[in-house]
Amino acid sequence: MNQFFKLYKFLFEDEEYKRLSIESKVVYSIMIDRNELSIKNNLIDDSGQVYIFMTANDIQDKINCSKQTAHNILKEL
Repeated sequence: MNQFFKLYKFLFEDEEYKRLSIESKVVYSIMIDRNELSIKNNLIDDSGQVYIFMTANDIQDKINCSKQTAHNILKEL
């Protein structure tokens, strides 16, 4: 089975997201995927907030970037 991350059109079309770097758009898409996994695993608090876990090290591994770039992506998001 092929696995993939969705890269949503709104990230390129909506004014709020157009300013993001392509790296941040990719990481945002990965975070959306993790959000869906967290919902499946019921990682939701009493107020309905979904927990996702993604560290700077995770970002480094996923998109093959430096620690500083990973931190900049998190700041940008």
